[in-house]
Amino acid sequence: MHKTLLLVFIHGFKGNDDTFATFPKHLQALVSNALPNISVTPLVYPKFETSGDLRKTVERFREWLQDRVIDIEVAQNTPSPTIDPSVHVILVGHSMGGIVAAETYLLLASEQPVPAASSSMNVETPNFPSNTTLTSTTGSSHPNPQQAVDTSVVLMFPHVQGVLAFDTPFLGLAPSMFASKVEDAHGYASTAYKTYTEAGKIFGWGGNNVAAAPSTAKALPAPSAARL
Repeated sequence: MHKTLLLVFIHGFKGNDDTFATFPKHLQALVSNALPNISVTPLVYPKFETSGDLRKTVERFREWLQDRVIDIEVAQNTPSPTIDPSVHVILVGHSMGGIVAAETYLLLASEQPVPAASSSMNVETPNFPSNTTLTSTTGSSHPNPQQAVDTSVVLMFPHVQGVLAFDTPFLGLAPSMFASKVEDAHGYASTAYKTYTEAGKIFGWGGNNVAAAPSTAKALPAPSAARL
C-alpha cells in the first residue's frame, strides 16, 4: 500500500495563506529526499479568523483536515483507512497556529478510538468515520464485526503522527487569549491590560501605540558663554 505523509501548515495570529511563503515546498523537498518511498504532500490551511471561539476554530480545522485525508484515501482505494491508514499527518503551526494544531491533536486523541480488530461500519464502503456519504465499494477486506476487539491497538482518524510548533506560546500565553479580540483590550480592567501588554510583547501588537518611558536622566546644562 502506497503511503502518503501530509505536512499541514497552520498560520498564526493575523496570518494568511502566504505566511509560510516557500517553506512548505522547501520542507517537502527535504522530507522527500529522506523518505523516498513515501509521497510527501504539503497543505496550507486557508486563512481563518484568529479571534473568536477556539473550540469552533479547532472543529472547523479538524473537519477540513478530515475531508482532505478522506479524499486521498478514496483516491488511493485504501481498504480500511481507520484501521490501516495510508495517510499520516504532521501538523505544523506558527504562533497561535501551533495552539490550533495541539488542540486538534488532543481532540482526536480524546475521542473514542477506532478498534484495530473489528468494525461496526457499513461493510460495503471504506471504514471512514462517516462512510455513508462515500461511493467507494472497496469493502471486501474489512474485518469481520464478530471478531474480538483488541483494545491494546487503537488508532485515531485522521492519524496525526506529530505536531511541530514555531514561536507558539504554550507556556507564556493562555489559550483563552485566542477567544477575545485583544487589540481592544484598552477598555479592560488593569489586569487584563497587563495580559494584553504581555501578549503584545510576544506577537508585536500595538508597538506603535506604546508611549516611550520617561527618561530619568537630566538634560545636560547649556554651554556657558565663557566656553564658546
